[in-house]
Amino acid sequence: LSLSTNQITLADGKFTTAIARSRTLKTLNLSNNQIGDEGAKWLAAALKDNDTLQEVNLGFNNIGDKGARILADSFTVNQSLRKVWLNGNKIHDKGAQKLASCLVCNYVINEIDLDANRLRRDGKRNVKAMKKFIAKRNQVIARKDEKSRDEIASLKEYVKQLESEIASLKNSRQNKRRRTENGP
Repeated sequence: LSLSTNQITLADGKFTTAIARSRTLKTLNLSNNQIGDEGAKWLAAALKDNDTLQEVNLGFNNIGDKGARILADSFTVNQSLRKVWLNGNKIHDKGAQKLASCLVCNYVINEIDLDANRLRRDGKRNVKAMKKFIAKRNQVIARKDEKSRDEIASLKEYVKQLESEIASLKNSRQNKRRRTENGP
């Protein structure tokens, strides 16, 4: 279903109720609308209940970090989505980090597109780590052998390590900025 470029906000919850109840909808294109963080909240609630939607395009919808965090929480529950487009929104590093970390609980999502957002160095690292994680996870799932569970646990630890490294880099950069501001 393509509803691209229709000034849709999803803010009233009527359409999202239909999404939640749908048992046939597989693809939903809501790109180039005005969903924003408020509409993302309504959509996220619907995604928690929907078990048929496989692809959702939310590109160019003024979704920020708040909307990204809310959507990421719904992705930990939804086990049918395979592809999510969030390109061209207003997502910063914190939103990208939340989206990357949701993949630890979701083994189905194969692609999250975050191109053309407001990512800085840490956000770009999160996206790169997310893509690596998805690739490794898919390799493990494809093999379907006895080692899979151990490897998935190892991947979860890998994500925690990446999150820790990003937090450390962020703290280091903040300390450096403080020293520069305070002078010698």
